[in-house]
Amino acid sequence: MRKSKIIRLAVWFFTLVAISFAQNDEVKKCKTDIKGGNYKVVFSGKSLKSPNTLSLFIVVKPKNITSEYLYKLAKRLKSEYCYEEKLIVSIFDNKKYANIDSLKVKKGDKNYLRGSYSFDNSSKKEYLSFSSKLGNPADEIKLVLP
Repeated sequence: MRKSKIIRLAVWFFTLVAISFAQNDEVKKCKTDIKGGNYKVVFSGKSLKSPNTLSLFIVVKPKNITSEYLYKLAKRLKSEYCYEEKLIVSIFDNKKYANIDSLKVKKGDKNYLRGSYSFDNSSKKEYLSFSSKLGNPADEIKLVLP
């Protein structure tokens, strides 16, 4: 329980920081031939200070919130945003809830965040967490990717 609060706070903090970033910066994407793991970006923000961090809010279809699909999504994100030093992604299954308020979950509130993905290009550390059902903690299932 305590660990999930810490992870939620970390995601919330990085998202708040991302909102203060320059939203108009052009994000350079890498070409990829990875199939699957489709998503829609509803927010992107880039840090102005080092390390260069890109924060994304993305939406995937609810039926695609599975470990297999999200693993493909992680590979795709890592490949497409290969120029970024750090990548922090908040995953939602509904565009309506893909906003900063959805990260401020209090006890008794419904949790609309379905998962998160992070990649640090310098350390090569990559993490993916998600919930099996809307309303469950977004870090219900945690994967450290190879």
